Order: sequence, then C-alpha cells, then structure tokens
Amino acid sequence: MYTYKDCSTCKKALAFLDEHGVAYKNIPIRDTPPSKRELKRMLDHLGGSMKRLFNTTGGDYRALNLKETLGEMPDEEPLALLASNGNLARRLFAIGPASGITGFNPEQWREKFIKVRLAMLFFIWGLSASIEAPLCLTPVLYCDGDRGTGR
Repeated sequence: MYTYKDCSTCKKALAFLDEHGVAYKNIPIRDTPPSKRELKRMLDHLGGSMKRLFNTTGGDYRALNLKETLGEMPDEEPLALLASNGNLARRLFAIGPASGITGFNPEQWREKFIKVRLAMLFFIWGLSASIEAPLCLTPVLYCDGDRGTGR
C-alpha cells in the first residue's frame, strides 16, 4: 500500500487497518512510486480508468497540464510518469494479489479486504459462521516515512 505521511486520508486508512488487525507493508510513495507492473494491475482493478490512478488535485498534475493532455497520451506514457513521480499517484494506493483500490472509503475497504478474506477463509475451513478475525491484507502500503518500510 502506498501512502504519503502528511495525507489525512492515508492516516485514516492506516488506523482502519490497525483497528481491524490487518497486516500491511507501508511504503513511502514519494520515495518509491508504484512500479509499472503494479500500475497496470491497478488499472485493471479500476476498470481501465487511467485518470483514477492520478492525484488530480496535486501541484505536479497541474504543472504538467495532465487535465488537458492525459486523455491523448498512449497508455505507456502516463504509466511511466506515475512510476517515476510518486507525487502524481492517487493516495492512497493499495494493491494486493487479487485486488486493488485507490482512495479510502471504510465501507469499500471493509467489503474488499475484510469480508472477502473472511468468506475465503470460511470456505477453506468449511465454516459457515461469520466472525471478525485478523487478516493479512498483503498489499504494499506506501507512506512517506512516518511508518518506515512497513510492519
């Protein structure tokens, strides 16, 4: 999961994960932007919406005039920009083996990372009851330094 240390949304997401006992790796997005491979996977999870990968309110996005030019670029060009400049990527950016999500909405996160994992565990264990249990998110969480390289 990629985050930025001064981002209030990122702080809320990290608190949510801690509260639910979800293990994660926290990586500073400015120091280590998502790779092209991760960006392509996230693009698939977002239904192909390139704009949803970008921090559209950021200064770098405005300075590069991406509002006007993004739609005209071949797919590889915006991915290369994102992979080279973490300021351009939307925060927060959580990518796991089977899912990915940008931004933080507690209900979406509960559905995507908590309930789905529990349902899979119940299937594997042959259980039909619903319980809260600590789960491992395993996406890469990127933050800018305050949590170091992860937990």
